[in-house]
Amino acid sequence: MVIASEVGTWQSSAGTSVKDRLDVLALGPDGRLIVAELKRGHAPHTVHMQALNYAAMVAALSVEQVAQLYVSRQKTFGVTVEIEAFIDTMETQYLVTSATLKNPRVVMIASSFPPAVTSTTVWLKERGVDVSLIKFVPYEFPDGSHAVSFSRFFPIPTLEEFRITFDSGGTQVAQPDSVMVSVAWDLPAMRNLVALGNPTTLALLDLLAAADGESVSAADVMESAGLTTGQFRGQLAGLTMMLKNQKYGFAQIAAPWDITWLPGGFASYSLSPELAELWKAARVAGQSAGDAS
Repeated sequence: MVIASEVGTWQSSAGTSVKDRLDVLALGPDGRLIVAELKRGHAPHTVHMQALNYAAMVAALSVEQVAQLYVSRQKTFGVTVEIEAFIDTMETQYLVTSATLKNPRVVMIASSFPPAVTSTTVWLKERGVDVSLIKFVPYEFPDGSHAVSFSRFFPIPTLEEFRITFDSGGTQVAQPDSVMVSVAWDLPAMRNLVALGNPTTLALLDLLAAADGESVSAADVMESAGLTTGQFRGQLAGLTMMLKNQKYGFAQIAAPWDITWLPGGFASYSLSPELAELWKAARVAGQSAGDAS
């Protein structure tokens, strides 16, 4: 989702205007901002410095400031967006928190890149910076129409990205490099979630396990656990980040429940009978372990 373009409203802590103009600021489905630096042709040897400067600046944005940028951009198109409604969209559909905004992704787009840029980009990537290079090629056809193609130049595609693997469901799917493969929830994973889960996670799964297949709303969870809306959203985002962090020992990359989005952007949660039984068993095992200790 494009949040803003040609963003130039920056200033230092002393109030001095900073004359830098960010090409495109977007929001990814993981709740992280995306800084895109665009060049019409060959990228200059300092393009990465520009992109990193912008990333450092947007990392200081609050959820409210990101929403204001989006609302302002939509206004230029004659579209009115209520800022509170968009904040709700960011927090519930994109799981945006102040923590996710502090780690933006960096994308540089040009027709080609000099060695100074490619060498620094590789070095940054090796040190955990989420940075990528995209090449474009423009075309003009005999009838005067135009087109442009885009291809990823870095990170370099690997053999895994072109490999087709067999899916037990009977379909063949490609497994891209660096994309984690979803693993079904089992009892050990549920027990780990009992031990590490935050109040929102525990309350939601307890309600779902007792609901006999019926859906549960966010309001139900907040009332049951005594949580505010901000706590509920923040802790859901915390679960997502925990599942993606290998140090917590989860092979699963998504929460065990299913989500249905209702009109108005409200979420409804449900849990399969099999996973409900697993959760109940994990809860009993966790309680037994607690009694023994």
